[in-house]
Amino acid sequence: MEPAPWTSLHPPDPPMPDVEPDPASPNEDDELPPEMPEPYLHPVGDPPEHRPPKHEPPVYALPAPSAGVPAGSGGVR
Repeated sequence: MEPAPWTSLHPPDPPMPDVEPDPASPNEDDELPPEMPEPYLHPVGDPPEHRPPKHEPPVYALPAPSAGVPAGSGGVR
């Protein structure tokens, strides 16, 4: 069987690249270097020592409005 004339114009396929991983060097360690600090262990957000309250504070715990200014008046004019 003769090859088709349009396929003879196609350049040959390039060689396949080497897919084998390079061998590990014998001096490579799996441990971190000694100068690396320990990873940060606390999650992002409030630190455990200063957690937010689990619920809203009671109304009586809120500061009272200042005396002498009626509520909703907007202050002194």
